[in-house]
Amino acid sequence: MKIEVYHNSTWGEDQSVAMVTVGETSHPELSSGKKMDTIFEKLDHAYVCTQNVFNSWSEEPYKDVEVLVPLKKVQRGFDMETVGLRSTSVGDYLIVHRCFGLIKQTYRVDSVGFSKLGKREGSIYEKPFNNATHRIR
Repeated sequence: MKIEVYHNSTWGEDQSVAMVTVGETSHPELSSGKKMDTIFEKLDHAYVCTQNVFNSWSEEPYKDVEVLVPLKKVQRGFDMETVGLRSTSVGDYLIVHRCFGLIKQTYRVDSVGFSKLGKREGSIYEKPFNNATHRIR
Protein backbone atom coordinates (compact mmCIF):
# COMPACT_ATOMS: atom_id res chain seq x y z
CA MET A 1 0.00 0.00 0.00
CA LYS A 2 1.16 3.53 -0.69
CA ILE A 3 0.05 6.69 1.07
CA GLU A 4 0.43 10.01 -0.73
CA VAL A 5 1.14 12.98 1.53
CA TYR A 6 -0.55 16.14 0.25
CA HIS A 7 0.29 19.49 1.86
CA ASN A 8 -2.56 21.98 1.90
CA SER A 9 -1.47 25.60 1.58
CA THR A 10 -3.27 28.74 2.65
CA TRP A 11 -1.01 31.16 0.78
CA GLY A 12 0.58 29.19 -2.05
CA GLU A 13 -0.11 26.21 -4.23
CA ASP A 14 -1.24 22.92 -2.71
CA GLN A 15 1.08 20.07 -3.60
CA SER A 16 1.67 16.36 -3.35
CA VAL A 17 5.00 16.15 -1.49
CA ALA A 18 5.68 12.48 -0.74
CA MET A 19 4.71 8.88 -1.38
CA VAL A 20 5.18 6.59 1.62
CA THR A 21 5.27 2.84 1.04
CA VAL A 22 3.57 1.16 3.98
CA GLY A 23 4.04 -2.53 4.70
CA GLU A 24 2.61 -4.76 7.39
CA THR A 25 5.14 -3.55 9.98
CA SER A 26 6.37 -0.06 10.74
CA HIS A 27 9.87 1.19 10.01
CA PRO A 28 12.23 -0.23 12.70
CA GLU A 29 13.87 3.19 13.31
CA LEU A 30 10.47 4.71 14.15
CA SER A 31 8.80 2.15 16.39
CA SER A 32 10.85 -1.05 16.48
CA GLY A 33 9.03 -2.83 13.66
CA LYS A 34 5.60 -2.88 15.31
CA LYS A 35 2.83 -4.69 13.39
CA MET A 36 0.32 -2.27 11.85
CA ASP A 37 -3.17 -3.79 11.75
CA THR A 38 -5.46 -0.81 11.11
CA ILE A 39 -5.53 1.88 8.46
CA PHE A 40 -5.10 4.50 11.21
CA GLU A 41 -1.80 2.92 12.30
CA LYS A 42 -0.65 3.04 8.68
CA LEU A 43 -1.74 6.69 8.35
CA ASP A 44 0.10 7.46 11.58
CA HIS A 45 3.23 5.83 10.13
CA ALA A 46 3.06 8.06 7.03
CA TYR A 47 2.49 11.09 9.28
CA VAL A 48 5.52 10.28 11.49
CA CYS A 49 7.74 9.70 8.42
CA THR A 50 7.03 13.28 7.27
CA GLN A 51 7.90 15.15 10.48
CA ASN A 52 10.92 17.42 10.98
CA VAL A 53 12.05 16.31 14.42
CA PHE A 54 15.80 15.69 14.45
CA ASN A 55 16.41 16.73 10.84
CA SER A 56 14.47 17.47 7.66
CA TRP A 57 12.42 14.45 6.58
CA SER A 58 12.69 15.60 2.95
CA GLU A 59 16.47 16.14 2.93
CA GLU A 60 17.20 12.78 4.60
CA PRO A 61 14.08 10.67 3.96
CA TYR A 62 13.51 7.20 5.38
CA LYS A 63 14.01 4.40 2.87
CA ASP A 64 10.25 3.93 2.37
CA VAL A 65 9.60 7.64 1.64
CA GLU A 66 9.83 9.07 -1.88
CA VAL A 67 10.01 12.89 -2.00
CA LEU A 68 7.89 14.06 -4.98
CA VAL A 69 8.88 17.73 -5.25
CA PRO A 70 12.29 19.33 -5.81
CA LEU A 71 13.76 21.03 -2.75
CA LYS A 72 14.36 24.77 -3.00
CA LYS A 73 17.79 26.37 -2.77
CA VAL A 74 18.22 29.76 -1.11
CA GLN A 75 21.23 32.01 -0.83
CA ARG A 76 22.68 32.36 2.66
CA GLY A 77 25.60 34.77 2.51
CA PHE A 78 27.85 33.47 -0.25
CA ASP A 79 26.51 29.91 -0.16
CA MET A 80 23.44 28.22 -1.63
CA GLU A 81 21.58 26.16 0.97
CA THR A 82 18.90 23.52 0.38
CA VAL A 83 15.66 24.12 2.29
CA GLY A 84 13.62 21.06 3.24
CA LEU A 85 9.84 20.76 3.22
CA ARG A 86 7.66 21.50 6.22
CA SER A 87 6.22 18.81 8.45
CA THR A 88 2.81 17.31 7.70
CA SER A 89 0.28 19.11 9.89
CA VAL A 90 -3.40 19.73 10.61
CA GLY A 91 -5.39 20.33 7.41
CA ASP A 92 -3.10 18.27 5.16
CA TYR A 93 -4.33 15.13 3.39
CA LEU A 94 -3.18 11.52 3.33
CA ILE A 95 -4.41 9.68 0.26
CA VAL A 96 -4.44 5.87 0.40
CA HIS A 97 -3.51 4.21 -2.91
CA ARG A 98 -4.18 0.56 -3.66
CA CYS A 99 -2.91 -1.42 -6.65
CA PHE A 100 -2.36 0.35 -9.98
CA GLY A 101 -2.33 3.75 -8.27
CA LEU A 102 -6.10 3.83 -7.79
CA ILE A 103 -7.22 5.88 -4.85
CA LYS A 104 -9.02 3.99 -2.12
CA GLN A 105 -9.73 6.78 0.37
CA THR A 106 -8.67 10.25 1.40
CA TYR A 107 -8.09 11.30 5.02
CA ARG A 108 -7.58 14.78 6.50
CA VAL A 109 -5.05 15.30 9.29
CA ASP A 110 -6.90 16.60 12.37
CA SER A 111 -5.54 18.01 15.64
CA VAL A 112 -5.94 14.48 17.04
CA GLY A 113 -5.99 11.66 14.49
CA PHE A 114 -7.50 11.63 11.00
CA SER A 115 -10.93 12.22 9.44
CA LYS A 116 -12.15 10.03 6.61
CA LEU A 117 -13.52 12.13 3.76
CA GLY A 118 -16.62 10.84 1.99
CA LYS A 119 -17.16 10.36 -1.72
CA ARG A 120 -19.71 12.47 -3.55
CA GLU A 121 -22.81 10.57 -4.61
CA GLY A 122 -22.87 9.51 -8.25
CA SER A 123 -19.37 10.78 -9.03
CA ILE A 124 -16.15 8.91 -9.79
CA TYR A 125 -14.17 12.02 -8.87
CA GLU A 126 -13.45 13.46 -5.45
CA LYS A 127 -11.98 16.91 -4.90
CA PRO A 128 -11.25 17.26 -1.18
CA PHE A 129 -8.67 20.01 -1.59
CA ASN A 130 -8.11 23.17 -3.61
CA ASN A 131 -6.23 22.31 -6.81
CA ALA A 132 -6.31 18.57 -7.40
CA THR A 133 -8.79 16.04 -8.69
CA HIS A 134 -8.09 12.34 -8.22
CA ARG A 135 -9.81 9.35 -9.81
CA ILE A 136 -11.23 6.96 -7.23
CA ARG A 137 -12.85 3.53 -7.32
